Amino acid sequence: MRYIGCKLNLLPYIEHLVTETLGVGEGVFCDLFAGTATVGAHFKKQGFQIISNDLLELSAAFQHALIANNAEPAFSGIIDTLGDVGDTRSKIMADYPEEFLKLCRSVTAKRPKTVIDHILEYGYVTTEELKDKYGYDHPPRAARDVRELGIPLKTFRVEASNGRKIGAYRFGDPSKVRLKRFDGRTSLSKRIKEQLIEERGCKCFIYLEEIDERFLQIDHRVPYEVAGEQEADISNPDDFMLLCGSANRAKSWSCEHCENWKGTKDPRTCLSCYWAYPENYSHVAMRQIRRLDLLWSGDSVLQYDKLREDAAAEGVPLPEFVKEALRRRIDDRKPG
Repeated sequence: MRYIGCKLNLLPYIEHLVTETLGVGEGVFCDLFAGTATVGAHFKKQGFQIISNDLLELSAAFQHALIANNAEPAFSGIIDTLGDVGDTRSKIMADYPEEFLKLCRSVTAKRPKTVIDHILEYGYVTTEELKDKYGYDHPPRAARDVRELGIPLKTFRVEASNGRKIGAYRFGDPSKVRLKRFDGRTSLSKRIKEQLIEERGCKCFIYLEEIDERFLQIDHRVPYEVAGEQEADISNPDDFMLLCGSANRAKSWSCEHCENWKGTKDPRTCLSCYWAYPENYSHVAMRQIRRLDLLWSGDSVLQYDKLREDAAAEGVPLPEFVKEALRRRIDDRKPG
């Protein structure tokens, strides 16, 4: 059934506006002209608390079913009449102890919750589904989020829609759950974040850019996939760093393609890496590279524009133009 004004096709744009443009990932979401409750139901799945209303009684029925209802209906009368048809979700959930399911339900962060909910619904989730259905361009990062919450996942191979073999994830042994002390990153992470901001300022540790606190994310200096049980000391904020979304994604990609991540898993290697201590490092993901991230803001943007114009006039890529200017500066300082 479709209605004029249904926002189903607009959901990706609305979600992008809320989570990416505004940087809001949790809290209260108001759907003041709910209609068929499509928008409210979508953001409820993302972990938001929903305030929803509409003048139409038909809309009220949708809202009661999709928004007010917080548990799977028992449908006892229907089951008594038709018999238990044994839906897939019930069979999957029956395979896991209640404590494990309670841990899964406690996850509210959007990306790991998406993975968990899909596995609970269908038994597993493929990298193709994470990318095409949910819009995650880097599915392993979504799986990593689940594992970092202490929930075990197994990776296996399935056949994609085009016949190729692709990765898929399902829950591992529930007895392997690691109830990490940093689980949830809620009140504890807030205190760590506040202390890091007090000591280092409200800025990204990689790009050194001043940024609104709500856009800063806490990350381990040494990835949990490497440190394992030697995880960061939550009493020591120096074991963590604040990153903007762009820096966090860049770090994740670089770390997950590092040989230390894939094989050795030596925390000491991570501690000497740019992605752990950009102010003092000897390698970037085990490669002999040196990075310098420059930022122009405010009045200095005019300087950047002038550099870009000069580089274009000489037909040289801007990074090379800047490096050449720095080389000349160094040469000018050499004696003789």
